[in-house]
This record gives sequence, structure tokens and C-alpha cells, in this order.
Amino acid sequence: MSATALSVSAHTPAANSDTTPGAIVIFTVGTQGDARPCIGLGQALHRAGYPVRIVTSENFAPLVREAGLEFYGISADFSDLLTNNPETVDKALNPWFLVQHTRAKFAEWAATWAQEARPVCKGASLLIGTGIVTQLAKALGEAEGVPFLQAHLQPFTPSRKLSPLSFWSKREFPGWLNMALFSVMKLLAWYTLKPAVNGAIRPQLKLPLFPWYGPFFDKDPERMRVLYGYSRHILPRPDDWPEQVCVTGSWFLDQADEWQPPQSLTDFLAEGEKPIYIGFGSMLANNAEAFTDIVVDAVRLSGRRAVLATGWGGLRRDAGRMDDQIYVIEAAPHDWLFPRMAMAMHHGGAGTTVAAARAGIPSVFVPFFGDQPFWARRMNELGTAPPALDRRTVNAEQMAQAINDALQPQRIQAARELGEKIHAENGTATAVRTLGEWGLLPPLRDSDEATAPAAAPAELELVQVA
Repeated sequence: MSATALSVSAHTPAANSDTTPGAIVIFTVGTQGDARPCIGLGQALHRAGYPVRIVTSENFAPLVREAGLEFYGISADFSDLLTNNPETVDKALNPWFLVQHTRAKFAEWAATWAQEARPVCKGASLLIGTGIVTQLAKALGEAEGVPFLQAHLQPFTPSRKLSPLSFWSKREFPGWLNMALFSVMKLLAWYTLKPAVNGAIRPQLKLPLFPWYGPFFDKDPERMRVLYGYSRHILPRPDDWPEQVCVTGSWFLDQADEWQPPQSLTDFLAEGEKPIYIGFGSMLANNAEAFTDIVVDAVRLSGRRAVLATGWGGLRRDAGRMDDQIYVIEAAPHDWLFPRMAMAMHHGGAGTTVAAARAGIPSVFVPFFGDQPFWARRMNELGTAPPALDRRTVNAEQMAQAINDALQPQRIQAARELGEKIHAENGTATAVRTLGEWGLLPPLRDSDEATAPAAAPAELELVQVA
């Protein structure tokens, strides 16, 4: 069990005082791609004058604290899950395996969530739940009488014009089938979360249990409200979504101004044409050594200079310069690194996908699991990426060909145009403004309102609802 931890920077307003509104509490559990956007949203709310608490796993404590936000820990660690169970990633493109394998792990983590997180919600003004801890935030909101909102980085609201991520295909399904598939997806999600929610969280909070079909068929307009933190330029908002759904644009946690690159990396970048980036973030697999050999061979065959990022261990090489062609890092902020790259090969997580898109560079996708195949297909449709590679069967020749395909002039141009559109968005500012319009942000005291930045610049256009 992780002990509840707290860090407040010197400029963070103290919560629950007579002069500041109650804290906004954001719940997120998962990989870097799950945590970073939520921290970015928290930063925007903090800049607007609100105290913000992030509830997540201990491994993200430094990231939260560096962002100037309050950190509270709960028992969950995806890095440990992937490190000690690499078969989870190897077989995770099979949805049924993923459901079965994560079901027990989520229940194990959730056994202590209610007692760990309930003190965080005392005196809060709003709880925002994302991903697998959405139902934790919802239950705590019920128990404490605090407003709750769900926020996601992938589309989950049913639509006749959009297939669910788990069943997404190049072919278009008829509307009735899309709606049926969304129902199947909801039932699968509830099967995965039921032991955690009905078996631990709600009984410990003395709340009624959900029925056999779960909470995802609720038609109450207030509870259907959701913020989506992705770009409408990558995935347009379906016009049959209810008006309570807002696509804000992506939420970025930018660190380029604070990050100092090693001098050897700066020297490498200056020595020739822009290199390509290859990295798989938080992904791990049993065959990481062999997969790294394929990546290195592909770089050699392509003739391109490359920066390899080992991340959580998806690639295995010592950091530093391998030779004049390849430089290896553990990680670097995408907003610093990607504008200095010619192309990015990655797993296709929502955060990495939009970071490459914002930098205006093409991508090559090597999906591991989850929503990654969905984003890979979507970017291929937009012309900024070739068809995704199959990580389980890809060889160096196929990877080198995909690199060269991504760097064709038409893909470079498509990526540049998409990057300009995403740069014009400000997803976190739009999210803050929307929360205000929905009446979910408490009023600031006069002095705060006089000094706090505007929730959203006037030129931002809120995504229109149907």
C-alpha cells in the first residue's frame, strides 16, 4: 500500500482556507501518456487560480511536484505491472486477454483506494476522474457530496458515426452496429472493473452497488457530461453526440523551457540533418533485446541518423552516442525533442501521437495495445503515417521501408499542415473555460480574479455541439 503523500510548491494556494476555493482533484492511473495530460490540465486550472490535487501512483510524484501541484498517492503502478508481467504487452492486442489479465490487478489495487483517496476529497469543489479511476472519483463524489466530472483522452461516448476503439476498423459499420458495439464495449469495461468497483470501492464507502450491467448505460444528462482531451483535427467530433460532450483539444504538459539536454546530444543534433526519433514510451515486452536489434538494423538500412529513446524498457541500449548515426537517450520532453526530429516511430499512445502531430512531423506506428491501433489507423487516414507495423512479426527491412515511406514529400506536407492546426488549439484553456460555463468551477475571490489569467483566450473557438 502506498502512503498518502503531499507536496505543495511555495506558490500553491492552500486548500480549504477562507480565502480560496476548495481544491479541484484530478484522478489518473496508468502510463506517462495517462498522467501527463492530466497534470497539464491541472496546471491550467492552477494558473487560473484554483488549488489542484493530483491523485495517482507514487512513480509520478516527481512529475506532479515539478508542475507545482499537490500530489496524493494511491496503490497502482503500471510501470511495475509491465516490468514484471511483460506478457501483458505481448498478448495485449487480444482484447479478451487484456480484460482477463487486468481485471484481477485492478481489483487488487482498488482494495485500498477508498481509504487512501477519501481524505483527499475533504472540502474539494470538483472531482475529475479519468481512465480506470473514473469510478473511484465518481464514488468519492457521491460519498462526500462533491460534484464529479469524467474526462478522457479517447472517445467513449456512443455514436452511430464512430466505431468503438476496441472494434475500430477501416471499413465503415452501419449506425445500428456501431451502437450495438458500444454496448458490448460498455459491458466488457464493466466486466473488467466490477470486482474493483462493486467488490471494493462502493462497499467501503457504503454506497449501493451497481446492477449487473454496470454504470455505463446511465442517461442522466448531468452524468453524461465529459471533457475529451484530444484534437478535433485528428478525430472530428461526431455530430450525434449529446451537447454535454466537449472535445477541447489536447492537454499538454510542456517542459521544453526547463529541460537541459546533455551536451553530447546537442552536439549530435548539430552534426547533420535532422534525425528520426524511435521510442516506445512506457511499453515493455519479453523480446525487448531482439526488438532493439531490429530497430538498430532498420536505422542502418534506412541510412538515416536516429535518436533512440529507451523509455521504460521497450528498447535496450546504454544511453549516449552509439556512433555517428545513432544516439540513445532514456527520455526527453516531446515538446523539446520532436521539433528537432524529421519523423517519429512510436507505439501510438494518444499523447505521443499528438505530440508528433503538433511538431508537424510524420509518424511510423508500431502499436502494442489499447487505443494505439486506433490512432495509427487514424493518422494513416490523415496521410501523416504509413500503415502500422505489426510488432510481433516486423523485420528490419519492413521497418526501414516504413521509415522511408513516412518521409515522402506528401506525408511531410500533410504532417506540417496538421501541426499548424493543432498549434492553433489550446485544449487546456478551452477545458477551463468549459468547466466555468458548466458551473463546475467555484468563484474566485476578487483579488484572484484580478490576477488570474483568463480561462481561455478570446480567439479560441469552443467546439460546437450538435
